[in-house]
Amino acid sequence: MGDSGMARAYGDSARIALEEQLRGAPDDSQLHVLHGVALAHTGRKAEAIREGERGVALRPLSADAVTAPYVQHQLTRIYLMVGEPDKALDRLEPLLRVPYMLTPAWLQVDPTFVTIRKHPRFHRLVGLSP
Repeated sequence: MGDSGMARAYGDSARIALEEQLRGAPDDSQLHVLHGVALAHTGRKAEAIREGERGVALRPLSADAVTAPYVQHQLTRIYLMVGEPDKALDRLEPLLRVPYMLTPAWLQVDPTFVTIRKHPRFHRLVGLSP
């Protein structure tokens, strides 16, 4: 909601909790990507990306139709949060080809994607003319 200080504080609290959970479940793909989201909120770009990529490596899209798209979606969010729009779009394109909640229409209204709405690749993905 625009309060970056609070986002960092909540992200740091979530980071601490997720690190504890990861000690008990080090191969949990969802915990890794959520840890990455928390790290992204705290401004720890390299660590956030590493955690997100770890989560996707543990549960690639080819692994299953339930959890893997969600994990990929969270990595896309991480890339957007840390200012890597092309990498976010690289992850978003295959995600739109599998059954999942994200659709071109959803992408146009979800505030998560506001930072890439003017990107030509985004326009192609959602079927908008430039």
